[in-house]
Amino acid sequence: MKQTEYLYNNYREDIPAWLLEIDNESRIPWKEFFSSRTVFYPGSWLDPYTVNAFTRSHSAHCFVNVDYNVSKEQLEAELKKPLFSRYTVIYERDITESIFLAMFKQPYSYILDFGLENGSSYDFGDNRNFFSYSPEHLEFFDSIKHFVKFLVLERDAELSDTFGAERFALLFIGGDAFPVFNALYANKNANLFAMLIDDYGYGAQYAYYRRGELLHKIAQKRKVFPELMLTERCNGESMWNGFEFVKEADCNEERCLGSVPRKLYRREV
Repeated sequence: MKQTEYLYNNYREDIPAWLLEIDNESRIPWKEFFSSRTVFYPGSWLDPYTVNAFTRSHSAHCFVNVDYNVSKEQLEAELKKPLFSRYTVIYERDITESIFLAMFKQPYSYILDFGLENGSSYDFGDNRNFFSYSPEHLEFFDSIKHFVKFLVLERDAELSDTFGAERFALLFIGGDAFPVFNALYANKNANLFAMLIDDYGYGAQYAYYRRGELLHKIAQKRKVFPELMLTERCNGESMWNGFEFVKEADCNEERCLGSVPRKLYRREV
């Protein structure tokens, strides 16, 4: 059974009414978006995997992708190609990251509870300390062109539900995934339905998402876990404890969803 088939059979949901009603005159529906099922993809780059998997299975319609190594210009260029096949942007809004994070009324930072020095550094040889938590690290983040883009995309008119969801919403943040996870999920401001965790390190990853690392520690402290998780290259080595592999969902049949197939896990009861 394919992942999309498994998700459709076990987690299918109707498209949220607010998503069908939104038009170009609408304000950004933050409350409705965050109360819907969201799929979180830290370090997403421009990988369409989560969007493809959950829209084709009609199991989620709201996505939060975060990557500090993607610029606003890169994202906009990919959307024109288009990034998501047979979908067109029908609603687009830009805000600054500072304004976005300020919406959450100065959430408590659980990142600090573990000490900044606990972030694992990506090994760049002589430059391996550059991405550690240090003055140089902070200077690096100051140089990033942070942005927040909220998008709604609509399926081509000639296609039916067998292709995928009629619409989906994407919140793309050009910034650091840890403060975003802290503001949205650790402080319980959003509904975390699913996550994809990859630890490539290609984008100068200074701390990791896998089991036992900073993101996992924050989730454990706050007892914030998704119902479903996907992990890289079908090896499962990064998976957080408390999740079981979904044997029925064959990741090797899902290469069409993105750059590499991922293994699907569900939270243990």
